[in-house]
Amino acid sequence: MLKEHLETFTRQFELAPYIKERTSFFVLEIDPDTKLLFEELEVGFSMSAKIAPLPSDKKEDLLMILMSANFIGQGTGGSTISLDSEEKFLTLSATFTYDMNYKTFTELIEDFVNYLDYWKAEIIRYQKQNEQSIFS
Repeated sequence: MLKEHLETFTRQFELAPYIKERTSFFVLEIDPDTKLLFEELEVGFSMSAKIAPLPSDKKEDLLMILMSANFIGQGTGGSTISLDSEEKFLTLSATFTYDMNYKTFTELIEDFVNYLDYWKAEIIRYQKQNEQSIFS
């Protein structure tokens, strides 16, 4: 199901074809700054993407904000913000069941990318705000 939906999605939106990485991983480039990683699971699939590098200044304050966003998925649309395995990048990830049609699949990607874009902008805003407070 995932492979078929990805093929249809790339054709419909005239994107570069997805790339199959290893057995159950697929990478879909939405734009040069947005790459979605899909992983096939037994009962569904997961989708994840990098938001931004973890800022070095006042990162504890930022992590508290992000934990609030994760609380019952209210600031992430049901996705989860976390750190990558090396704790260098903030990531957004979600897991879905296969019980969906293509329309639902496209809506999930749209919502996910909207939250991803929102949090990318928020991280930039947070960093600028911290830089201004240092120089003020």
